[in-house]
Amino acid sequence: MPKHHEALIIEDNSTAIFLCQRMLNQTNAFNKITTKTNGLIAIEYIHDKISIGKQLPTLILLDISMPVMDGHQFLREFRQIVPATQKPPTIVVLTTSELKEDK
Repeated sequence: MPKHHEALIIEDNSTAIFLCQRMLNQTNAFNKITTKTNGLIAIEYIHDKISIGKQLPTLILLDISMPVMDGHQFLREFRQIVPATQKPPTIVVLTTSELKEDK
């Protein structure tokens, strides 16, 4: 099976990052696994990739509850900066929150 280019984990909890990395490494499906600890850093990372014409990650694992920029804000920004001509990554939203609006 061919490997995907990159997976991006956007998560502020070190234990969750470790578990996500371990799960993704066990699949052996990605050439690269990148982590960012909040949505703002991740948006800057994606914006930089777009501005120099690099491929976006194939998969994004996104935490909803983070400091600086949460997952909801990230998604709004992401939709605005990704060109319609570029294939968007698959985004999987993760949360341990029990808040109704996060579900």
